[in-house]
Amino acid sequence: MRHARCARSENLPTRPSPSRAAGWHSRPACRGSATRRGWPLGTDLSEQDLGILESFYADRGVTPRLELTVFVPEDTLRLLGSRGYLVEHFETVLARPLDEGLDMADLLPRGWPPGVEIRRTDPADERACRQHSSLVGSGFQTEPLSEAMIDMGVRAIRHPRSVAFMAFVENQPVAGCGMEVCDCVGTRACSLWGTTVLEPFRRRGIQQALISARLAHGISEGCRLAMIESKPGIPTERNAARLGFTPAYTRVCMAGRLQ
Repeated sequence: MRHARCARSENLPTRPSPSRAAGWHSRPACRGSATRRGWPLGTDLSEQDLGILESFYADRGVTPRLELTVFVPEDTLRLLGSRGYLVEHFETVLARPLDEGLDMADLLPRGWPPGVEIRRTDPADERACRQHSSLVGSGFQTEPLSEAMIDMGVRAIRHPRSVAFMAFVENQPVAGCGMEVCDCVGTRACSLWGTTVLEPFRRRGIQQALISARLAHGISEGCRLAMIESKPGIPTERNAARLGFTPAYTRVCMAGRLQ
């Protein structure tokens, strides 16, 4: 519920505009790709609004995809059904409380992974940012990353609310991740996102170490709540559960038709 309220607290516009189609928080990376979309909670989604969103994505060659919380109005579900939207998959939002006395070392069930060093990615270091973006992006698509996608990742790293980390083994980057720190309805919170561990280095506890490092940073920033998103049953969900995260709510991810 708190994560959903955080989305509402962003105070996104609720009517069509050139920069944000119909109030949707839409950030297409480049033609053929897009990042997250969001509609402000507590506002009605009309057929006209949805049409503007679909045109916005169609102009960029992108299939419209929506993520719905369990709080979505029934009228919105009926509208999406009438426009041919289908369920693609589900995502779980997990959360855990944070406090200053939390010992990060106690969180890792097998201790710190041997030979692993975690460093913060310097947003002023162009080479480091592009290296980070390329590594993380490789975990989310099989085809080579375009320059536009790499640039989008660099912009995410450099966002004022973002903090990025990379894991190194023998001074070689083997994993990367990010997080965002913000004030959500009176609660200082952090959201963990964008983790990739290269295949040869998986099952060593590196993802858990990256979660631990971000929680430690969140605590240093005064966060009292941490959130992470995952598809059901994948390593991210299991690792988050081992580090004290519990399900907050489930999102339904739907796709429409590319016009």
